[in-house]
Amino acid sequence: MGAAVDARGAVKVKAYFDGFSDGLAGNLELVKSFAGQLGYAASSDWIDDHVRNLRAPILSLDATAETEARVKIYTIFTDRSIADLERQCESLPGYAAGDATRLLQGTTSKWDVVLDAPGTRPLMCWSFTSRNQSAPSDLTLYLPFNRYQPSASGAVRSLAAIGAPAALINVCRLAVSRGGTDADTNPFHWLALKFGSARGSMTLYVAASQLDRIVRTAPRPGP
Repeated sequence: MGAAVDARGAVKVKAYFDGFSDGLAGNLELVKSFAGQLGYAASSDWIDDHVRNLRAPILSLDATAETEARVKIYTIFTDRSIADLERQCESLPGYAAGDATRLLQGTTSKWDVVLDAPGTRPLMCWSFTSRNQSAPSDLTLYLPFNRYQPSASGAVRSLAAIGAPAALINVCRLAVSRGGTDADTNPFHWLALKFGSARGSMTLYVAASQLDRIVRTAPRPGP
């Protein structure tokens, strides 16, 4: 289970499921069964076409009755080039061809080298809603940010290069200065970039232990 709390204090609960609970061989059928039992049987063809050769380790849904509640399928990006990444992004209906390439190459021209390196792989999260049950409406690309960009100064430059809001860049600087890591170590494990209806949205993920230090050492507003 997980929860997201917005600035107003509203809580959204999310449920997560193990996509490998039936083993790797049963992954595809488990994903289709998960979607079907939640009323998304119409997504079966899309899943067959686009998930068959991928691994989907995580499945999730928003625990709410809202119309925009999401059913999400997380797949591992196992290919090794930005061209392969672009090809998978094109599975999203309405995706602007070349969008991911333009965004990522704004940070470094060495993405093919980065993606070919061993270690933690990017994740691609495909979000379905009741507006279109046959195909995803959004795609979130999760990048292992501090593996690809280990320095804090490099992280700040990368965020600025891809047009991150000033507030997000300031959060990055705050986490670096108060997160208890080395002075030039990127404290963020993941950077999430959205495509589709939420295009342009970005999220940074930091370890809970570092978040606790940031909160405890942050200056408090005066009376």
